Amino acid sequence: MHFRNFKTDYNKGLVSFDDPMWKEINEIYLPPDPDKIGFIAMSRIDYANKILQVANASLTDSMYKLECVANDVSPRPLTANALNEDFNLQITGKMELVFKKVRKGSFV
Repeated sequence: MHFRNFKTDYNKGLVSFDDPMWKEINEIYLPPDPDKIGFIAMSRIDYANKILQVANASLTDSMYKLECVANDVSPRPLTANALNEDFNLQITGKMELVFKKVRKGSFV
């Protein structure tokens, strides 16, 4: 989104920059896998599973557990169109994850 916002703001004269063709590179928005050496990005599914694993480990002695109730990606066509003017993209989307704390079956 910030590529699109920067381009819009630049074209409106709201920001100034020496080189309007400047681009950020090597930018990654997927979270790194804490169990891997180096910077290995996690997939959306792996990220959701890691959240559940860590959260539920901390809730082991409680009457609650965490569940993922929404795990999807929202398309961002305007962002993709703007970025495709300068880059070759395969995927542009926003990760949409929703978690809910619920009572465990044995505590209902």
